[in-house]
Amino acid sequence: MSNFKKGDIVKWHAGRPVSEEHRGTVIGKSMEGLSDDWLRIFSFSEGGEVVHHISYLIKVEDEGG
Repeated sequence: MSNFKKGDIVKWHAGRPVSEEHRGTVIGKSMEGLSDDWLRIFSFSEGGEVVHHISYLIKVEDEGG
């Protein structure tokens, strides 16, 4: 998963205006068949699972422990 691990807190910008920031936690790789560059994330603001390419993500906090 590149430099992202399960449990890492990440943020990304989405929608219009671009300044709208979302946060979530990495829950794993995306569906089989896609490269490791796509991650499943539990989005705090959307209250559910989303899939994003790592190029859109910024790590906020590493997994504890």
